[in-house]
Amino acid sequence: MTSSNTKLPAQVCGTGSLLRPLFAAGQLLQEDDLTQIVEYMRSQSRLMFRCLFGCGVMCGFDVTSRLDGSGNLRVDVTPGVAIGGQGDPIEMPDAQTIVYDPALNPIPAEMWLWISISDRSCAPRDTLTSDTTGVAGQSANSRARNAYKLTLGASCPSGLCACGEAAVQVAAPPDDRAAVAPATNANDSQANQSAILASASDPCYEAHYNGSSEDCNGDSVLLAKLTFDQKGGPKIDYSVRRFVRPALIREPHSK
Repeated sequence: MTSSNTKLPAQVCGTGSLLRPLFAAGQLLQEDDLTQIVEYMRSQSRLMFRCLFGCGVMCGFDVTSRLDGSGNLRVDVTPGVAIGGQGDPIEMPDAQTIVYDPALNPIPAEMWLWISISDRSCAPRDTLTSDTTGVAGQSANSRARNAYKLTLGASCPSGLCACGEAAVQVAAPPDDRAAVAPATNANDSQANQSAILASASDPCYEAHYNGSSEDCNGDSVLLAKLTFDQKGGPKIDYSVRRFVRPALIREPHSK
């Protein structure tokens, strides 16, 4: 949209993507009027999450893997929350285990673990065929529950929310991760912050720091890469996933 004006201020007007319903006394409401209330709030939270954080893992989703007594590969994932490319929260409230049987297909040298968002409709209720007949017709679901799909694959699909592998570092299991030492002075505090916070030059976060639009439109988030060799067991690589979390600051008046 463009505007031509010889006087200032020159203005261009338009509309955003958020749409909320308006009600008035005596209106006849339909199902889409009520559904739009929910859609407005959902679209608003999507927009804020997408712009504030982008897509990625917010917390949890620690991965461990092992071979059991039967030779099956067991991949255990702790509960966690992620944000999809559209800004939808992806919640896995309970720990899950994926069992892979190498008797059906040999274990590849590397495997990828990701989580996707989906919806499950539930709570069906009878509907009326019309206002005049008043008889029960077909049933329709009255609720939609957020759901997820945890996938272990031999290749990494395109379109996942993920980070590059320019600096791959194989991480230890969650219990063995080295904790950041408490800061003893200002220099140590700055060093710890540099170790924790993502760099603005990191290609995975550069667009976010620059205020650019996030190039992430998928509904799946990469959690980890699993690698296997003849010398040791499965190794978990977290460097391929994008981790997003707000940085907390102290109360400015505290000393």
